[in-house]
Amino acid sequence: MARHWYFRLALIVLLLLASKPVSAAEAASSEAPITVESLKAYEHQVEQLVARALPCTVCVRSRNGAGSGSGVVVSDKGLVLTAAHVVQAAGRDLVVVFPDGREVGARPLGANRNRDAAMIQLEGEGTYAYVELGASDALATNQWCVALGHAGGFDPRRTPPVRLGRVLVNATFVMTDSALISGDSGGPLFDLDGRLIGIHSNIGVSLSQNNHVPIDAFTQDWDRLLQGDTWGRLPGAAPDPNRPVVGFQLGPRESETGATITSVLPGSPAEKAGIRPGDVLLQVDGRDVPGPAAVVEQLQQKKVGDAVALKLQRGDEILEISANLVRALDLNAQPPKPDAPPKTDRESDQPKPDAAAEPPQDSKAQSPAKSDDGKLDLEELMRRARQDKGRVKLTREQFEQLQKLLAERGSMFGTDAPVTEAIVEWGRRVFASYAPVVAPVRPSILPVLVENRQVALATAVSNDGRLITKASEIDGKSFQVDLGNGKFVDGKLVTKFDDYDLAVVRVEGAELVAVNLEPALAPPRLGMFVAAASHQAQPEAIGVVSVLARNMDASQQGYLGVMLDSADDGVRLIEVQPQTPAAAAGLENDDVILSVNGQKHSTPAAFAKAISEFSPGDTVSLKLRRGDHEFDKQVALADRAALPTMPGGLGMLNQMGGSLSKRRAGFKLALQHDCPIDPEDCGAPLVDLDGRILGINIARSGRVDSLAIPADVVRELLKSVPPAGAGS
Repeated sequence: MARHWYFRLALIVLLLLASKPVSAAEAASSEAPITVESLKAYEHQVEQLVARALPCTVCVRSRNGAGSGSGVVVSDKGLVLTAAHVVQAAGRDLVVVFPDGREVGARPLGANRNRDAAMIQLEGEGTYAYVELGASDALATNQWCVALGHAGGFDPRRTPPVRLGRVLVNATFVMTDSALISGDSGGPLFDLDGRLIGIHSNIGVSLSQNNHVPIDAFTQDWDRLLQGDTWGRLPGAAPDPNRPVVGFQLGPRESETGATITSVLPGSPAEKAGIRPGDVLLQVDGRDVPGPAAVVEQLQQKKVGDAVALKLQRGDEILEISANLVRALDLNAQPPKPDAPPKTDRESDQPKPDAAAEPPQDSKAQSPAKSDDGKLDLEELMRRARQDKGRVKLTREQFEQLQKLLAERGSMFGTDAPVTEAIVEWGRRVFASYAPVVAPVRPSILPVLVENRQVALATAVSNDGRLITKASEIDGKSFQVDLGNGKFVDGKLVTKFDDYDLAVVRVEGAELVAVNLEPALAPPRLGMFVAAASHQAQPEAIGVVSVLARNMDASQQGYLGVMLDSADDGVRLIEVQPQTPAAAAGLENDDVILSVNGQKHSTPAAFAKAISEFSPGDTVSLKLRRGDHEFDKQVALADRAALPTMPGGLGMLNQMGGSLSKRRAGFKLALQHDCPIDPEDCGAPLVDLDGRILGINIARSGRVDSLAIPADVVRELLKSVPPAGAGS
């Protein structure tokens, strides 16, 4: 298979439409040499910041269980920054849960809903560990960053997952490729010095579309937020009819200097002041206009009746106009829709940010995107990117053609073109720097095919024809191993390890290069840089250790089926889910569980952890209180996987980032990392920067996570396999 260059085509479109121009100094920052030694220096910074920031990364939820997101503590007095939509969903009676399960009550302070920024205050006594505030105005394209948050919701069995990325766009939102998902909203984004530079807000279809509230959006209105002011509206909310307005409508930013007025409402202050469609708004009260959202935000900080000073450009003429704000309701009309301007090449048929993806198609089965003259068709690539959730593969030849295309369009895209080229080129250089990291294991990795289609990779574990691969992809099927140079040989199953979805297979007459599974120089650490190796010269993906190895086999953990809140002397049931052991035992909402097998647990996290330590089928003794009556119940716990599933949004969000492995859960022990591997590339090693094997990749399990079976587990499993010639 030819080497493919991965990147997100949807990202290119977003950058061309929305990116903030990057200075020459910022562009030059991407030119520094990238070596393994420099990667190790970055790794050290990431590990240090993770150690400091993890204890400060909290879950934010309502006491009644509604709404759940993340936040970060930013003062020793317990001030927490989060996203406005998290607070709006959770309500005013908040609970903040620390990674160790400790719960503290909290109350909302202020919120700037236009920017999705909010503050809350912890109400517990004492002092708190906190993170340092940074600045976002000077963030550069390709600058490294780290995301933390309670991805998928609070889980007492793991720490908040760590994700590595880089800044792609710095505008109204900071966009990065640090992958986020539901539950991350409100969580922190850091630079490599450990300073807070953003708060997670929302995601798009592509893995490269992760939007964060710039920290400057908080610091600019710090006192107002601290005082409890709330203003603006979240996207999708109904406009406030009492909001102050001038009476014009703005189109997209068309230059560095302002935004074009597309329509003026009859009878409005704007019309009375002589403002016309086509005027370019340059400043509001002396502040430059970066785009329509900033103007709306600035006006909403004023009151009806206030005067506002506007600086406009009409042709070559500069106008300075004053107008008094009025209530939107008093205008008693809807602004006319602007005439649709003719599509430019820059706008034509390009996907909008967060647009719904078209049905995914297998990009591998598509022929190269060529125009009639045989050249690469960029528009066709963009279409395919939308179909495949923003991701396409390019051969080296196509990649080089794309670079030329971008250069040719540079005059059209202006200052945005170098941004796009810098992102693509920087990604290429980073992947190239990992080539020596994966070189020791590359000769040991071979593709596994079923019906001439690659379904997995296999890693040689002996020199006489034995390999280890992903069991579920070959179970009950005839398969071949690609030895290279056009040679394919039939494989034979030796044994399976169902707890880990691993299989040992054998090929006859092949001289293999076995990997070294001896322990790495150091055990995995949170934030450690890793690479997903493949049979190609460069890694399939790069990332960091997100969560240390843990038991991920839910079938081994007992399940009760309740949602909980804290109580003075136990935990209160706020929802008993139907068709669960709790429902079968007659438990009811507002019951208080005082103890489990005589042991008291005062927080929902501690209770959930205690229940998970039992196995399905185990019977636990619960002491409960219902009103003034105390009683005991014997409850047989169940296997959650065997119960009816409840639909939710997390599964759909997990699909927004590429295909997932068919078997992606139920592993007895697995290490979580953020390398976005493809399902068909499981079965190959995950290595550290010294090229030592940390594990064997076993699943692409979600938008933000992949899983690897730890190397020490693999070593022990292989010891149980009979030697060659002993019936294998």
